[in-house]
Amino acid sequence: MTHRLLFLAAFLATNLLTAQNTKGLFVNFNGSASGVKYEETGFADAVLGYGFDFRLGMGVSPASTFFLGTSRTQVTAKPESLFEEEYAIREYELGTRFYFGRGGARVQAFTEIAGQFVKTEPFAGAEARGAGVALAPGLLFFLSERAAIDVRLRASGTYVYDVRDTELDLRIPEDSYTYTTARLNVGLTFYPSVRRARYPFERGGGHL
Repeated sequence: MTHRLLFLAAFLATNLLTAQNTKGLFVNFNGSASGVKYEETGFADAVLGYGFDFRLGMGVSPASTFFLGTSRTQVTAKPESLFEEEYAIREYELGTRFYFGRGGARVQAFTEIAGQFVKTEPFAGAEARGAGVALAPGLLFFLSERAAIDVRLRASGTYVYDVRDTELDLRIPEDSYTYTTARLNVGLTFYPSVRRARYPFERGGGHL
C-alpha cells in the first residue's frame, strides 16, 4: 500500500510539472504599459505610454526561440517632457527568447534579447528613426499544451539618429537624442504546432 501511495504521489508530481514543449511555431499578442525617460530628464519626469505587441517566431529547441516582432506605443503628453504632445512610437524587432529551468514546467522563466528599429513622429512636421536594444525577463504560465499567459518586464535603450523635417525633407542632425523605456507586457503566447497530448504523461512532448 505504501509503495502504491509513493508511486501515485510521484506520478502526480510529475504530471503537475509537465506541460508543453516550447519548440515549434511561436505567436504572441499582448498589451503594454510603459514609462519613457529622455536623456536629460529625471525619472520623475518620465512620460507614460500604452500600446500593444505582436510577435511571430520559431522555437528551434526547448531552450530557445527566435522571433520577429512589431509594437506600437502611444506616449501621453506631459509639459515637463522633451515633447509636449502625444505621439506614437513604432518598433520592429529581431530577437531571441531563452528559457530556463526544467523543460515542460507549468511555470517557465525566460529572458529575451532583441535588436530594434524605431520610427516615430515626436512632434508635428518631424519624422525620426532610431535603433536600440532591449532586455526582458519574464514568466510563462501554461494554461494548456498550446497556450500560456505571458508576463515580462522589458527595459530598452534607443538612439534616435535621424530626425527629419517632413515638409522640407531635410535632416536635422542637432536634434538626435536618446531615451530609455521600461515596459510591462501582459498577454498570451500560443504554440499552434504542438500536438495535443492524449494522456497526461505525454505533455511536454509531441509536435507535428
